Amino acid sequence: MASISLRQSIAWLPARPSEPTSTVVLTSPQRRFVDVRILLPPGSRPSMVDGSFSLSAAGTATGTAAATSSLELDWALAGTSSSTPVAGTNGTVSDGVWRHWVDSRYDDADAQVDAGRNAEQADGSVLETGSMENPATGVVAAYEEVWRDIDPVSPLPERPPRCVVLQMHDPETNDRGVVELLGQFCQGIARTVHDGVTVERWQWRPTQEGGAAPQVITGLGGSQEPTWQLLFRHGSGLLPCVAAIAGAGTLTDGETVVSGNRTWTVVEAANV
Repeated sequence: MASISLRQSIAWLPARPSEPTSTVVLTSPQRRFVDVRILLPPGSRPSMVDGSFSLSAAGTATGTAAATSSLELDWALAGTSSSTPVAGTNGTVSDGVWRHWVDSRYDDADAQVDAGRNAEQADGSVLETGSMENPATGVVAAYEEVWRDIDPVSPLPERPPRCVVLQMHDPETNDRGVVELLGQFCQGIARTVHDGVTVERWQWRPTQEGGAAPQVITGLGGSQEPTWQLLFRHGSGLLPCVAAIAGAGTLTDGETVVSGNRTWTVVEAANV
């Protein structure tokens, strides 16, 4: 099952929980994921309703050119995940594994594997517990993360939400990239010898908020409203996010998309 997961908080035990980022994880029906974590300025907060974020306590919405250009990348990664129910829990607790394929922090993405235990909470959120390296200290430490899923939304009411995953790999240089569109979000990451790390997050909204976005696209995927917004961009490379959005309803497995001098292949395309 496809999912859009929003992180509500993280705690490096025994510290109290906080949320310094806007973290959105898109997971496809075949368990391919793109996880983008954007550092937010002090006093800002991510929304657990639609995955957007405000840039001040006063609620200044993201999407303005000045706001978006001031944001910094915390972490972006893509790969595949799996989940195994824990016996005797009626499916409310599971052990998750996330295998990285491209990673903004690590050159050796294939060697990076995360594991955590996920427990459903009474309020509908999921508590993830485990141990991993704390980037602030470089030491492996116990952590707790709280996640909340939201439903994929189609920009076109008469059509179901779509999931499209494109992948790029050059065996000679080990250049890699993944772009995933899921409902109202599209995120991508590429790591190449020439351009380094490039990351984007796009979001579709029923109405435009917060003034002019740095890039607003009209008509993508059949939508007649200028509501696909580029909310975040890091790096100088090219990602086929616009192609994924524009072709959401028509791209099929095995098709290719050219972005710059690289060819991306559709590895998954489905209604969700």
